[in-house]
Amino acid sequence: MVNTDGDNQYPRERIADPVQPILRREADIVIADRRVGLIDHFSPSKKALQRFGSHVVNLAARTELPDAASGFRAYCARA
Repeated sequence: MVNTDGDNQYPRERIADPVQPILRREADIVIADRRVGLIDHFSPSKKALQRFGSHVVNLAARTELPDAASGFRAYCARA
């Protein structure tokens, strides 16, 4: 299953990208990285809050997600 936010910030031609690690059985969940630092319409404070939020999630979940708030995700059936 692929989930995207409804604001059209994720190009539909990239939907297959997060699915590939799942099909190769390398991951159960894939969260795409929007590369928040490069998004021009995000204010500096929003970029900082996005980085801080990802840091907090990574500490709590023991992960290394660059963009924990990304709404572009793929899940295997088991997940």
